[in-house]
Amino acid sequence: MDLACRNIYKDAGIQIDLLTSKNLAEFYAGDAWFDRVSSSPQDFLEEHYDFIIIQSVHHRALKAKVKFFKQVPWVCIQGFYDVPDFSRTEWGARRVFDLLGKSPAPEYFDYSALQKSSVQSTQFQTPSEIPLVIAVGGMDAVRTFKGWSALIQMLALDASFSEVVLIGAGESANLASEEIMQLDIGGLKITSLVGKTTLADCFNILKRAQLFVAADGGLLHLAVAASAKRIVSLFIVGIPPELRIPVNYRSDALTSASGDVNDIAVRAVANKIQARI
Repeated sequence: MDLACRNIYKDAGIQIDLLTSKNLAEFYAGDAWFDRVSSSPQDFLEEHYDFIIIQSVHHRALKAKVKFFKQVPWVCIQGFYDVPDFSRTEWGARRVFDLLGKSPAPEYFDYSALQKSSVQSTQFQTPSEIPLVIAVGGMDAVRTFKGWSALIQMLALDASFSEVVLIGAGESANLASEEIMQLDIGGLKITSLVGKTTLADCFNILKRAQLFVAADGGLLHLAVAASAKRIVSLFIVGIPPELRIPVNYRSDALTSASGDVNDIAVRAVANKIQARI
């Protein structure tokens, strides 16, 4: 979300490089808007920069700046405002336009605030279309949905889908995948790619998904960047879909009545999926 507005720099004729984590550096390699991408600060030490951009005034964001680029002026996208209840894509775009002293047309602002990617292809082979893709697991307990197994059983009983592909990474994703793969469901092919894909692989899968279902998190935003055909998304009340996804996906979003995504009933998710099959 915070990198959605990177097109603004390129369009203004400003070279912009990205220093990030290894998995994100691999994903953004060859990006249409970044000039150079790396997870190693040493790759940028010989370059002269007019300024450094960091996400927030937080030690994780400031660490590399202070250590490797101490004398370079810097700007900050979020400042000290480090809470979830705002639209990070729109915030980032507005901050960059303010930095450059520009007043964009509404259409250009909306484009700059949209999650997007220029990834063209990967070595990961997928069918031309995948009926249903589900992102399991999560990093935040209150946004980690635990009803995927029950949901798949409901969908199988209604013969809604012939195939489902699971994606995700991490301990909670592995546990969810193991539970689902133990289901005895005749007629429904379940393929787990949990822990077996890169971000670029997931992007390729999501571009081919007829339907993607996920709780609010990184893979949901990757699906938006991939222009997934249809997304059923799950949100907690404190972070509604209006703050995270474009308007064209919001009619298929569900929001819990509390700060826990598991307060969304599994049947409600199934009904939302089946409403437009």
